[in-house]
Amino acid sequence: MQVSIKRDHRKKKSFIFIYAVFIAVIVLINVLARTSTAFCDFYIKYITPLWTNIFARITSLFPFSIGEFFIALICISPFVAMFFLIYSAIKKRNFRERVLKVGKIYALLFAYLLLTSTLGAAILYHCSSLFEKMDLPQKTYTEQQLSAMYSDYVDKANELAPKVTRDKDGFFVLSEKDREDCAKAVNGLSDEISELKGYIPKAKPILFSDVMGIMSVSGIFFPFTYEANYNNNMDAVSKPATICHELAHAKGFLLEDEANFIGFYACINSDNVNLQYAGYVDIIEEIYVPSYVDDIDGWSELLKKDVARDFEYWNKIDEKFASDTPLSVETIKSIDEISSKVTDSSLKLNAVDDGIKSYGRVIDLALAKYYKDK
Repeated sequence: MQVSIKRDHRKKKSFIFIYAVFIAVIVLINVLARTSTAFCDFYIKYITPLWTNIFARITSLFPFSIGEFFIALICISPFVAMFFLIYSAIKKRNFRERVLKVGKIYALLFAYLLLTSTLGAAILYHCSSLFEKMDLPQKTYTEQQLSAMYSDYVDKANELAPKVTRDKDGFFVLSEKDREDCAKAVNGLSDEISELKGYIPKAKPILFSDVMGIMSVSGIFFPFTYEANYNNNMDAVSKPATICHELAHAKGFLLEDEANFIGFYACINSDNVNLQYAGYVDIIEEIYVPSYVDDIDGWSELLKKDVARDFEYWNKIDEKFASDTPLSVETIKSIDEISSKVTDSSLKLNAVDDGIKSYGRVIDLALAKYYKDK
């Protein structure tokens, strides 16, 4: 009996020692990532493809988002653990030992989340910028230059609007093939962005898309399962760029402005007309909605009827969701604000100083690429 107790004690000490070493290694990797761009560039070029070619291939075999159910299990696990411990206490079945087992399970879960979030996300925030990888000039552009780019993109959207697939009511629709072509579109940029070469995992719709809608989230990348996911309830014209955005995350581009740029740029360079149109609409919306210019009403007049109706439909989707949900408008706004603050804090924690505002820097990349190609 005494031998068994000593053996258990040694096991506990070994577990604590190994766990402490593991945490120390993860901390060192994060410190190295924050201090060495060269290390991060090496990692995205040679190590990230291993995760997409092995881990992402496995999770892509499942038609549903494993990460979504993983999060759901984490949310309900405290209730299960509490029930288990209360039952053990009532039955007087080695309560202390059961508590230690539950603690060990949560420690291992935390270790897994820490490991995958470091290898699948944290390191990648500190790579060389997309400006450097694409040899794009970093300079300030005038409002007139922004206006010229906007007008050109509106012309292209107007030209494509009559060619895309629409339903009987004249609204843009997206097929399963269109969604699958998003991966090809991202791969198609590999000559300009070498990290986009190789296997690209399948983007998956989220089952609980209503929850994403309440939080105003259009897509999410789960580093702990290496899955790109999107809100299936959003309007069709928003999906292609969002899917390509999340696939960019899966290929190692964690900065939101860079993923936004890859999202729209992959679409407009696709062979698929529907994706091209959606890409132009996406970048038009990026410029138009935040009102980067004074004469925004004049800009809206540039949109042809079909494109304008797609924007109108976009707004109606949001309005319909707000009216269908049982939550009050105030509650939805509160949840949206909390979601935004969490996203902002997460980005700042990963050294993205301007947090959620970084999404808007896609315009800087778009301008740099547009005028470089002129």
